[in-house]
Amino acid sequence: MITRDSKKSSSIYISNGCLNNCSFCKLTFQEYPLKSVELNEVKEAIDSLDEENCSELLLKGTNICQYGLDIYKKYMLPEIITYLEQKENIKRVILVGFSFKDAIKNDFQNVIANSTKVVELCGSLESGSDRLLELIRKGFTSQEIIEFVQGIRKINDKDLFLNIISGFPTETIEDVKRTLEVLKQLEAYEVSICRYINSEYVDSSCYEQLSPEKIQEHTRIYSKVLQKRNVNTRIVGHGYIYN
Repeated sequence: MITRDSKKSSSIYISNGCLNNCSFCKLTFQEYPLKSVELNEVKEAIDSLDEENCSELLLKGTNICQYGLDIYKKYMLPEIITYLEQKENIKRVILVGFSFKDAIKNDFQNVIANSTKVVELCGSLESGSDRLLELIRKGFTSQEIIEFVQGIRKINDKDLFLNIISGFPTETIEDVKRTLEVLKQLEAYEVSICRYINSEYVDSSCYEQLSPEKIQEHTRIYSKVLQKRNVNTRIVGHGYIYN
């Protein structure tokens, strides 16, 4: 449950699995259920790290925003964020595996915006094209995620680390341009460019696939433009499965 990344930084894995149904995601095929750690165990882990003078905490999960749904039948991440506000030594909290769909639909905006501890959100955009977001079954529009992030930053600035998919089936240059426009508005600190790799077991395998050359071309465009904007970028060489 707890991983000590360094003397002052540690990670707590509060959940595994995801209940969403993105069309590219292998978790859907594997029927990987959501499994949350009991709330009292999470709080005890937070207390222990705070007593050890841990200053940076990474809360992690496949879909951290769905934490608690399986056990408590409600979204419990806001309660953990509120609990962290009381801790003296934990200064920085990073949310890894952040699902914008669940956060937007369940009004996480205020608790994140008003948190003095949460400094970074690490999650997936996949695409800025609403057409592709619908094919992916991402559960939000480009405008919804822009308004969500900008609403938070009006109160408290947060760093944003995003994943995008390069070469998702049927992706066009216009889709690439739209994604770059959305990333510009989101002002992401870092972007992971994940090259799409098809699998016969996922729903997106039924869509028209791009050639490897097209996927590479789109990846080069994303990388070149983002680096020109001084955005930290990295290219993931294989398909990823998380939300």
